Amino acid sequence: MIWLMPVKKKNVKAKSKKHAAKNPMPNPHLAGKGRGLGTGAGIRRKIETPEILWELFEEFKQWCKDNPMEKHVGWKGKGQKIPVYEYKRRALVFKAFEGWLCGRRIVYDLSHYERNDDYRPIISAIKNECSQDCLQGGMNGLYNSNLTARLEGLVDKSETDMKIDRKQVADLFPFKKKS
Repeated sequence: MIWLMPVKKKNVKAKSKKHAAKNPMPNPHLAGKGRGLGTGAGIRRKIETPEILWELFEEFKQWCKDNPMEKHVGWKGKGQKIPVYEYKRRALVFKAFEGWLCGRRIVYDLSHYERNDDYRPIISAIKNECSQDCLQGGMNGLYNSNLTARLEGLVDKSETDMKIDRKQVADLFPFKKKS
């Protein structure tokens, strides 16, 4: 488990009671100037190195293996009905990784890290591993193949050409002249 340094709270005083109700104290888990992460000069990152980000992803993969999804299959027993569940492996999805980081109050969005040259290769590797897991799971029947194709941006395009003559349109919509 990785421990991160806590962010110090800013000492902000409300101007009045109305101002305090409208503008509560900023979230201590957010660093920066109200945008969530703060990548400006002199602002400390919550995930200090790309290696820590990769360790967090490895921890997320282990969490996915340890916490499978629960699917209700049916009922068992005659007198007392006992629910029967089937456990399915969780898919590795990049948005789920971001949500997992958000739930642990580490980072709320990785888009700021993607812009940084140091973090870009790690985030690219994470996205590739998530994509590979989704595609292989969709092909092997672990996940819904249609949903996997939609998440990965794969489309099955088919072209249909239709030629309509004026005569055919006139047959479809008969026009009667008013007399």
